[in-house]
Amino acid sequence: MDMASASQVVKSPWESAQMPQEIHDHIARMIGRDGRAMMSRASSYFRHVFSAVHYEELRFTNTQRQLSYTLRIFIQTCENMPFTSGAGNVPFNHYISAASIECVTPPSAATPETGWEFADDSPRLGWEPDQNLPCRIMKAISLMPGLAYLSLILDHFTQDQDNEVRRRTGDIEPWKSVRLLRIKTGSLACGGKIVERLVPKLEGLRLHVGVRSEIFRVAARHHKNLQRLHIALDRPDFPTGEAPTGMPEYATGYIRQNFKHLKWLTLEFNVTRMCWFDQKSFDTKLDKFVAALKKFKHLERLAFTILDRHRLQGNKDAFCRGVIKVMSEKLPGILQIAILADYPTYYLGKRDSEGVDMDISSMDARALGHGSWPRGVRDN
Repeated sequence: MDMASASQVVKSPWESAQMPQEIHDHIARMIGRDGRAMMSRASSYFRHVFSAVHYEELRFTNTQRQLSYTLRIFIQTCENMPFTSGAGNVPFNHYISAASIECVTPPSAATPETGWEFADDSPRLGWEPDQNLPCRIMKAISLMPGLAYLSLILDHFTQDQDNEVRRRTGDIEPWKSVRLLRIKTGSLACGGKIVERLVPKLEGLRLHVGVRSEIFRVAARHHKNLQRLHIALDRPDFPTGEAPTGMPEYATGYIRQNFKHLKWLTLEFNVTRMCWFDQKSFDTKLDKFVAALKKFKHLERLAFTILDRHRLQGNKDAFCRGVIKVMSEKLPGILQIAILADYPTYYLGKRDSEGVDMDISSMDARALGHGSWPRGVRDN
């Protein structure tokens, strides 16, 4: 065979791989992120076949200046030289199914450990606002066509940056692949525009505010078929006459009126005062909470907050297990009930089918995947 003929039949190492891509994906998950990174550095072949798993989830977390720089590199890579993966040579950014973008909050003053080194008057660390960051965030998300879960933590954007995000929501194509969204913005109007315009197929939403917020009302108008909701209640979410507790009667009813198809509901509650002073007041509140929950027709998972400073005196473990047991009997259709205790502890009751007894365990939230229920709206 002459050289010309030989060159026509030689395949690239990726094309000649004998194992199906599914096998490579399984191996990639077994060896973990560190193992994938090590093998990818050692071999371009492994970098190629492991990319589908290695880039399933990305996190962009830094100061404004550094985050803007990282996103600029990401955008340039996607647009100009995206390395490919798998049998179909798919660009790596097409494999991204989960992404978190977070601006690190600058410290407000000197710290005992580092003095002013990491304080907000240290320009070399990039704490100051970056005018390019809003457009780079929007552009980067648009370059993830398979993105299903998005976490946006932009709560210390300046007013100008919030306005830029709001303006750009009308100029870009909606993120139609996004199904689950966690969002925290300094301006609720900014977050509201994202919820209204950019996530038309939203199924799950985690908010860091309560039912009286503008972003909640926007979600209620535009995503009535929402299936998963996580909200954070505060004093304004309780009407006059209802004591603020982690078992809200009014807020639960208001949520049901706006989201009749909910399957998962998490009620976070961080008010510091004690909520119940005797067993009778607790039992009354629990009965009203259960009555409000019974009106949900599709609810499968429920999580709510009882911190140490909220509950009655006594053994915490026995108390939380007892509450879950009582609620599981009164709400036989719910398959999982979680009580969010003082981090990282939470209590979880589970059953496989309606009406049977729940298995109740004390759990460690540090073992949960990023953004997973009951601390978020993702499957663990």
